[in-house]
Amino acid sequence: MNELQINISDNPLPYMKSIVMNGDFENLKRALSTVWLLKEEYGVSVYIGYGHTFFDSNLIAEKIPFELNYFKFRGAVGSEIITTGSKIKYSENCTNNLNKAPVIIDVRTTTNQQLSSYCNSLFEKLLSLGIEIEMSYYEGSASDDSRIHIGFKDGTSNIDNLEDRYSAVAVSPLARDKWMKGGTYQVYIRFRINLDLWGAIRTEVQEKIIGRTKDANTLIEGVENSHVALNRHRKYPPSDRRSLRIFRQGYDSIFSADGNNYSGLNFISYQESPFRVFQSLSSSIWMGGKVFGGDDDVMGDIIKVDSAGVFALPPTLNSGKFPGYELFGGE
Repeated sequence: MNELQINISDNPLPYMKSIVMNGDFENLKRALSTVWLLKEEYGVSVYIGYGHTFFDSNLIAEKIPFELNYFKFRGAVGSEIITTGSKIKYSENCTNNLNKAPVIIDVRTTTNQQLSSYCNSLFEKLLSLGIEIEMSYYEGSASDDSRIHIGFKDGTSNIDNLEDRYSAVAVSPLARDKWMKGGTYQVYIRFRINLDLWGAIRTEVQEKIIGRTKDANTLIEGVENSHVALNRHRKYPPSDRRSLRIFRQGYDSIFSADGNNYSGLNFISYQESPFRVFQSLSSSIWMGGKVFGGDDDVMGDIIKVDSAGVFALPPTLNSGKFPGYELFGGE
């Protein structure tokens, strides 16, 4: 039986590297075969996703899925909103590679050394085989207690029950795109958070913006404009697309630019349709017309987006071939 590529039963592995791949049809096929073979040797988790530009080639054996063709972020233009109805904007010097990435490889490991060993071997193998691929990267890590660099716990509103979680994540057996049945869709947003500006805000104000206490992670009731309140609607069960429930993971890193300190937070969510994310970003009763929570003028300077994309993650294959192998004409 074909299964989800992602593991939805555990907390995310602590180390990750996302590799954006771009190349011609044959080189991509050979590169993905190498990616998949090496993962067994190194015992790492690898997820393979396909962006909308992958289907621009007339050599692809399947049509672009409706969900992938319809739900797209705007092209990365500095200071412009990421999608209609949202108030979240791209950073002034944003990149564009996630929105236009044909293929993304997510590598997850338990140690940083394991991650480095796998990636170094992959790059050496691709080079030795003469596989010509353009690559760029996003890295990140997750702490043991799920706290990100702004000091609060991340992912606390994930669905607890595994059956409910699966129903929100896995593409339905009735889906029109047969090769995606049992797969999932990934939304990937690389946030840039100005830690200097965030750190200048008093803790009690930060807590009202988030909607949880910083130390105890206790829900704060009665703050209608908090991030938690804007995203915590429970009218429908997780299996219902209208619930907008997702399974999300966060990986962050620290970097400096423009004389400021930033947290690069990789917001990665999985859902049976990207509709769940795009609707939450645009609906007025969710995040529509808002940046994050709290004062939009303040948070608009603190939180921006470097890059954003949507990817189709087909299920694993009984044949042992890499997920999406049939897109290259394989049986």
